[in-house]
Amino acid sequence: MIRGDKIKLVADIFNLPPHIVRGHLLQEGRFNMLKAVVDFIKEKQDGQGICAVSEQYARECENMYSLFWKPSVSSVCRRRQRAHVVEGLDNPMLEEARFNGDNLQEEKARAKAEIQDLYKLDWNPDARLFVSLGRIVRQKGVDLLADVAPWLLSTFPNAQLVVIGPIVDGYGHYARERLSQLARQEEFSGRMYVLFEFARVPDDLKLAADFCLMPSRDEPFGYVDIEFAWRGAVIVGAQAGGLGKVPGFYYVAQNRENLRRLRRELRTAITLAMKAPRHHLERMSRDALACEFPVEQWQARLLSQYARILPPLGPPPSSDIQLDSSPSSSRAQQRSTILSGPSEALAGTTFRPYNVGSAGSAPQHTSVLRSGMEPQMNHMESTYFTARAEFIRQEPTEEELSERVKAKLAEHSACGIDVVLESIGSDLNMERESFRMPRLLASPIFGVPLIHVVVSIGYVASPVPALLTSVVATEWGLRGGAEFPHWLQKLLTFAKFAGKSDSLDPSLLAMVLFFVNGAACSMGAPIWALLARCVQPRILLAACFFINIPVIATVFPIEPNVALAVLLVFAQGLASSGLYLFVSFNFMLSVKPDMSECALRMGILEACRSFLSWLLNSYVFLASPSQIAGTSTEPIPMKMVWLLTPLAVLMTLFSLVPGVLCLWAPGPYRDDRAPRGGSKMIWSRWTVVFLGLSEVVGGLIAFPNTRFMTWWLENGWPIDRLGSICILVALGMGTMTLAWAELLRKAAVHGYYLLIGVALLLAPPALLRTVALEEVSTYTFLGTSTSAFLLCVFSVLLEIIRGSAIWAVKIQVLNSRWRLLSYDSLLLAMIGFATMLSPVLCEGLARRASSHWAACSTPSSCSRFPSCARTCASRARPGVRCRGASRAARCCSCCLRSPALGSWPSRSSARRARTWPSRG
Repeated sequence: MIRGDKIKLVADIFNLPPHIVRGHLLQEGRFNMLKAVVDFIKEKQDGQGICAVSEQYARECENMYSLFWKPSVSSVCRRRQRAHVVEGLDNPMLEEARFNGDNLQEEKARAKAEIQDLYKLDWNPDARLFVSLGRIVRQKGVDLLADVAPWLLSTFPNAQLVVIGPIVDGYGHYARERLSQLARQEEFSGRMYVLFEFARVPDDLKLAADFCLMPSRDEPFGYVDIEFAWRGAVIVGAQAGGLGKVPGFYYVAQNRENLRRLRRELRTAITLAMKAPRHHLERMSRDALACEFPVEQWQARLLSQYARILPPLGPPPSSDIQLDSSPSSSRAQQRSTILSGPSEALAGTTFRPYNVGSAGSAPQHTSVLRSGMEPQMNHMESTYFTARAEFIRQEPTEEELSERVKAKLAEHSACGIDVVLESIGSDLNMERESFRMPRLLASPIFGVPLIHVVVSIGYVASPVPALLTSVVATEWGLRGGAEFPHWLQKLLTFAKFAGKSDSLDPSLLAMVLFFVNGAACSMGAPIWALLARCVQPRILLAACFFINIPVIATVFPIEPNVALAVLLVFAQGLASSGLYLFVSFNFMLSVKPDMSECALRMGILEACRSFLSWLLNSYVFLASPSQIAGTSTEPIPMKMVWLLTPLAVLMTLFSLVPGVLCLWAPGPYRDDRAPRGGSKMIWSRWTVVFLGLSEVVGGLIAFPNTRFMTWWLENGWPIDRLGSICILVALGMGTMTLAWAELLRKAAVHGYYLLIGVALLLAPPALLRTVALEEVSTYTFLGTSTSAFLLCVFSVLLEIIRGSAIWAVKIQVLNSRWRLLSYDSLLLAMIGFATMLSPVLCEGLARRASSHWAACSTPSSCSRFPSCARTCASRARPGVRCRGASRAARCCSCCLRSPALGSWPSRSSARRARTWPSRG
């Protein structure tokens, strides 16, 4: 992450003003020279002139690189009536590279015999020769080739393999070790040849090949496939970028980060190629030989691009354009000179380097080293330079990387490249840390860095402070006075829904607390996002943990009142609005995460969070702190304090220990900051925009949707029985969510389209829950509704499944923790605002749809339902619905329980009924 003094250092290195580096060379805090090009084209050329070397690669660039997501670039395209930001211009190929012989198959047989003799392969005219020619790098998929090669040679006895190319990165070292070990095995002697260096290969190699292996992850255009195709070879590989333009056996990589999926797709393509009959391959060879990539067509399209870009300069003179694509022309003759002489319109645009004086004057700085790096080198031992050691550190050399790969493969010979490089990266992270604790946090546990486990605790344990705050605030409000504070009664919304009565109603208290919590979340989310721009992530995460610790003091006996309850809920809402930080900062030490692993991790986190939440609910039901009566001198009795103490201890454990560990978080947790402008790119990703809108709309019904346990109590479920059931639900929910996470990981191998389908096409859990709650609220029966209970539990499971799928989709589509951070902060603010309106909106709709309500002064004076008076007077079966009530009618207030953990209303039964279930 480049910020502060590092911008000045980069500016000195490139001899540029710092504001140029800050404005045009930094993309989301990272150095990116392509951004300067895009900004120049956007500002000086009205967004025209961004071209890729193939049409398909142009579309991939628009999806992969956030530089092309900006609304300003897209708006230029719409204004110019262009469909795409990046134009695709397929590269040409000179005709001199095409095979011009008379009999292709005879020439291929002759060439194959010569290549088999040259590379010491078994002479076999019927062998099918696979050739991989090019750089041994990750982009070319050499690790996939190395992993599939043993299967290829073992499964098909007539297959032969030749791999030639130089090693460039760690993937190349991995491929060399794997393929070298394979070549030394006796069973494959005479069937494969490997050479890992630059080498001039004979022309007959391409002619001898039956298949050209190209399992590339990215390929802008690709000339190797054309060179092989024009000599009669068939391509076997990935249809990525510019590949797929000549006949071959291709696979489409749905998830380029999942090695298991890529290996299976490559094996499938190889199997199809090996099983293809000879006459079919000969026909494909003839079709490949007939493919054309004319230079004239490419030149014409390129000139059309220049014609759109340079209209202010006027058309160039025809004499200045020289186009000659004849095979006999020299390299100099084949160049196209668009503007041979200077134009008056371009006068005065000559570039003058920064820190260089005007013409005729001595330059201020003539050496980049002296102007930029030399002062730094003179203070190598100073604190100033030491603090930036990680910024300018040298990556491992090829020799060092090769030795590390060898050592890892010697320890674990069956490991794949992902495990090897992840282990090497973990070792490098630990070696770069000076203290023991950061090295410990960077070490892997269960396949992930320990710091990721620590950060995950913040997300998993979030129900603990939320539940403790909810219980304490409700008890403070119910036990703290007979009416609401005067400042709350003056609010217009409160006066409208409270009516003339200013007495403290339990259900109205729940609405007020829910309203305040939503308002706090809406206000707190932008605050955390702004802090992420200037505060170290480890400090921010520690603050998210530590801010929950003061809630522990609320369990001690105090003089409760409604105002304190409102302030407590508001403070907890501000703290909980930073919940998304624990997801956004959960992958900071990972190599670009595989989507299937992201889905598995989010599924595990959701399972643990759901298990803990239901377990805590069961404890509250079984402990029933609201059933403990207080006195006028001691409204919060000590017995209630002791019942809430386990929650306080658990919250302390989940807050203090991870918070302290976060202060020692290594690497990017210490140096990174959230860049500016990340939210501007989100609006061009329609997937997450519509997902966000669905979440905001869901927030409008959050109040009845999250208080479904009140319906269970109204339906006659005893509190102790609900506590036991919640334990079973916690175990079942955790198990089913883990099974779903594993299923999601396997399904995500095919791409994230299934995740989007799960996130969008599942039946809305709130809708299913509404069906169950409608049954409880409107039907009359003496027993409990088991079907409604099971439907509610199933809807909660669907909610967890959908939530984990949405997280995985957001991580995949946004493809950046900073964009995820900006998106979640904006989304949480909007959801908080919708949640704040939820109780007001739902109460208004309920009143509009309900019939006139009449309050009964005493239980015996209930004239609407005579049996209601008998039920209320005896209270033999508290919470049982009135037997005389019809489906359209509702029971009167004296039969309803308070939503505060199922306790009976402590005020007179003559109060107007304001419990949500009684309103439908």
